[in-house]
Amino acid sequence: MEENKMTTEYNMLDQFFVRPERPEPGLTSSSASFLAALASQEVNRLETVVKNSSFYDTYLELLSNSAEPRLVHKGKDKAFLDALYPTAVRIGELRGFIAYVHEAVKEKDQRMERLAQMTFEKWLRLPENAERKAALKASADIRKPSEPREVQEVDSEWAKTRLSVKELAHYLLLEAKASTLGIYIHPDGPVARAKDKLAEISAKPIAPEGQGQETTIKSFRPSIEPQAVYDEYNRLQQSQRVWEAELNTLKAKLQILAKDENLARNQAHREEILDYQKRLSDYEVQTARHNSLVQRMQADYSDWLIRETEKARNLKIVVPHELQETYDHLSRLGK
Repeated sequence: MEENKMTTEYNMLDQFFVRPERPEPGLTSSSASFLAALASQEVNRLETVVKNSSFYDTYLELLSNSAEPRLVHKGKDKAFLDALYPTAVRIGELRGFIAYVHEAVKEKDQRMERLAQMTFEKWLRLPENAERKAALKASADIRKPSEPREVQEVDSEWAKTRLSVKELAHYLLLEAKASTLGIYIHPDGPVARAKDKLAEISAKPIAPEGQGQETTIKSFRPSIEPQAVYDEYNRLQQSQRVWEAELNTLKAKLQILAKDENLARNQAHREEILDYQKRLSDYEVQTARHNSLVQRMQADYSDWLIRETEKARNLKIVVPHELQETYDHLSRLGK
């Protein structure tokens, strides 16, 4: 990862800079850049000398004139030739110093840039923060408990689903028979109306209709002994009352079953609420601990960032032994 790579590069490129545990002279970025600019000027000056080198003299004479040829260009002498190698070496050394300074300053600038872009999340991914990251991950592994659902109360219809097939069949049969007889023997029912009509014609068996010669006499005769009808009607009423009473007993039992179920559900709901409140309290405690841990780590991150930024800003560039002579030369030129 980028953070691991950055740490590795830090360790490898620390050689550019003076280590706090081993104090030694070093250059600030501005001083190093000044000397590098001075070195560039010196390179330009020396390269101009080298580029203008020639090893022959140039004379000019007129054919019409017997005067001695005039020297118009003087070639370099032995002293220049002897100085050519040291000059080339000096140019190489100056260029090496410039390249070294540029790399060191670039590394310092990149460190400042990395620190400017170092977010809290990236900081946690640094190898040295592995324990912090693991602790924060473990602390964040919390879930808010779900609130218990409202109690779904039941009724007699639910209770009927708890009956056995035999019990349900008996219940439905009673309900059907009681309902059927109830319809028949109701004052407006067909059996009750037939009974009442029989009583009416028994009291008034003849009914004239029309007037005058158009008058007709309609007579009624019971097709069955009226008392037998009354007795059967009473028997039907009695059967309906018996079935209705048994049905009401079963309905009462179903209501009790539903009531007991609702009591059990409400009791279970109260226990769920208590358990939920306990788990919610634990969740809030864990959340508070997690937030506190995050705040502490963010404070650590801020302290680290300030400290590392100040450290990077104050980094001084080491002058290696190989470049010490060039540095001394440039220092003398800069005075």
